[in-house]
Amino acid sequence: KDSIHKFEKIIEGDKARHTYIVENIGNEPLMIAKVQVSCGCTVPEFAKDIIAPGATGEITLEFNSKGKDGENKKNALIICNAANAPYSIGFEVEVE
Repeated sequence: KDSIHKFEKIIEGDKARHTYIVENIGNEPLMIAKVQVSCGCTVPEFAKDIIAPGATGEITLEFNSKGKDGENKKNALIICNAANAPYSIGFEVEVE
């Protein structure tokens, strides 16, 4: 629903987490195979359960800001069986 999340400023070394809601607006079950992140500082979490038509699921991204001073923009690709896959989600955060 919100594909890009903007965090408040965080202190270098802190972790920031955001959970994205994934809604299956199709007519077939949605299966998320994996969430591919752009670097090792971001860790994805998601259930590998099938998301029925009309139902929702969650994908959480956790960002470790250690050594990441300044503006950070990170993306992750949702690899799934949807027609618009892969689908990009991400976040922006300023690290002090």
